[in-house]
Amino acid sequence: MQLPAQAFVEVRPSALPPGRLVRVRGCWSLLVDLQLRHGQQSRLILQGPHQGHLVAVGPGVPECTTIAAEFGWFPSLDWNALATDQTPYSGALVLTSDGPVLIGSDPDDGDQYAFRMDGTHVEKYYASPAHTRFERWSVELSLDERPFESLGLLLAVDLGTLKGTAGA
Repeated sequence: MQLPAQAFVEVRPSALPPGRLVRVRGCWSLLVDLQLRHGQQSRLILQGPHQGHLVAVGPGVPECTTIAAEFGWFPSLDWNALATDQTPYSGALVLTSDGPVLIGSDPDDGDQYAFRMDGTHVEKYYASPAHTRFERWSVELSLDERPFESLGLLLAVDLGTLKGTAGA
């Protein structure tokens, strides 16, 4: 799948707000508003061997690829890939009564956190077995003016393989 080059720019992650996707060291991450270490912004890694982990965005992180301001993204589901009780929470897309959330874990202590698609931390998230969890989901690129009309696949997440595949 090809995507328009105009949809991407290079920016320092520390200059971006929560909810933006950034590609650091070849893996896409979601910037989130949780501060794990020394007041630094964090990112939830969506691909690769550290998929589902939360890591701090240090001030020295160089410019990286992100989605340009007039573009956006949304999660997409494969209804044939419904998760089971065996699906790990970390890295999963979970449907809740308040909408979808992404789950990330602190690799140092194993604590898990939930985030809305805009990167905001869900303070009182309760991991319920009743919530539908997806181990396979994707991120679709869109225009801000047409938020759920896909311009193409940006990345696919598959917790079963413990690594996502990049589309861009």
